[in-house]
Amino acid sequence: MKEEAGLPNPRRRFLLGSTLVLGAAAVVGAAVPLVCALRPVKGVAETKPIVIDLSKLESGQQLVVNWADSPVWVIRRTASMLAEQEKLTSFLADPWSANSTQPAYIPASAARSVRDDVVVVSGVCTHLGCLPRFQALAQPLPPSVGAGQWCGGFICPCHGSLFDFSGRVYRDMPAPTNLVVPPYFFRGHDQLVIGRSGEGVA
Repeated sequence: MKEEAGLPNPRRRFLLGSTLVLGAAAVVGAAVPLVCALRPVKGVAETKPIVIDLSKLESGQQLVVNWADSPVWVIRRTASMLAEQEKLTSFLADPWSANSTQPAYIPASAARSVRDDVVVVSGVCTHLGCLPRFQALAQPLPPSVGAGQWCGGFICPCHGSLFDFSGRVYRDMPAPTNLVVPPYFFRGHDQLVIGRSGEGVA
C-alpha cells in the first residue's frame, strides 16, 4: 500500500518522535548542571558565624570547634611557642602566606593572626582534606625533620604533611599551601567570632 501524500508512515513517525524526545532530554540535561552551578553552595552561603568563649582556654591549649561543616582550631599560644615560630622561616614553604588563603587583615607575620596569643586556622589539610592532629612541644620529633626544625604544631597522619603552630606548611610536603585562616574577629578580650570579618582587631 502506498503512503498517503504528505503523511509519513508509522515507522517514520516513530523515528521522528524519538529524535524530538532525545533532543529535549539533552537540552534539559545540559541545563541542570548550569542551574546547579548558579545555585548557592549549601554550607557556604547559609553558614552563620559562631561565637566562642575564650575565657577558659589556657596557654598551650587547643580548642576544636565546628564552622561551615569543618573543624576549626583555636590555640592560645605561649610566649615560647611564638618565639620558636620566628626561627622556622627557612624550613617553611610559604612563611609569609603569600600563596595561602587568609583574610587580608591578617598580617604577613610568623604569628599569622590578629592577636599574637590566639591563632585560628582550619583543621583541614590542604592536600586531600585529611584532618591533621595537634602535637605539643614535648612530644618526639616527626621522622621527616631534624633537630631545630620542629617546635610542635600539626601532623597529617594520612600523608605526613607538617604544619607549625601558625598553620604554615613545611617545605617538600604533600600539602601545597598553609592551612586556611577563616574570617574572624574578637569582640572584647574573651569572645571570638568565627565566620565573619569584623573589625579584625581585639
